[in-house]
Amino acid sequence: MASKNASSIAQFFFIGIVCIALISSSSVEAFNAPPCLGLCPYFPDCSKDCISKGFPKGGACLGFSGSPLACCCNNN
Repeated sequence: MASKNASSIAQFFFIGIVCIALISSSSVEAFNAPPCLGLCPYFPDCSKDCISKGFPKGGACLGFSGSPLACCCNNN
């Protein structure tokens, strides 16, 4: 009986480690957001401003519905 409990604990521990690894690997991608310079009204030519800041692929105004757009540069 003790070996069955030890086996269950080992399985639980392993599943926990796998879950933590999956969550942490997906979090890295989630926080790999493009760098944003600021609100688009302050950067009327967003792509040109991104190029001048060292992002050769330029940028675009991005945002969610109901929120102000931000000038974000393409870092890929």
